[in-house]
Amino acid sequence: MANLGRPTSNIVLGENILPDGGFESFDTCGPRAGEDICYYNSSPGWIGIDDAGAPADSAIIFYSPYSHSGHTVGVITVAYGSSGLSGTLKPVQPLNTVPGQKYQVSFFHGAPTEVPSNSSTAFAKLLWNGQVVFSTPYPVANTWKQYQVNVTAVGQDLLAFHGGTSSGRASYIDDVSVYAV
Repeated sequence: MANLGRPTSNIVLGENILPDGGFESFDTCGPRAGEDICYYNSSPGWIGIDDAGAPADSAIIFYSPYSHSGHTVGVITVAYGSSGLSGTLKPVQPLNTVPGQKYQVSFFHGAPTEVPSNSSTAFAKLLWNGQVVFSTPYPVANTWKQYQVNVTAVGQDLLAFHGGTSSGRASYIDDVSVYAV
């Protein structure tokens, strides 16, 4: 059958369109190599900012015990400073989406800390093009829970996670994927 000039889609169902959803491209502690744990507010694929737009309250942490899988995890909290502001963790680039196509965002949210009270006020909101499309309940300490949210693309969509409240009340995000459905 001929195409008749209609645009074709390059959507591949079952293919994750989000590069580095596991934060694993941040695979070294750089100048602090050899340390057990290190963190920065950005990686090749992600950046963390606070509510004032400063690179202070979200981070990518290289520390296997905190991650859902692999050795790296995204955290939304006061990671560097003491602003007390919530943080946002987002991909560096917009997603290569097809307008009108439905996608499923899947991610793990957790609180892999040892002190249960540290997770009592942690929260995470999934934003799609700046709009909250899902809010997670408070995580239970030392657990991970997977969430899946369906969204509709407008093209070059923006994905972000917003949350955390203060140091020690972190929202950890890992194994993020975005699939056409």
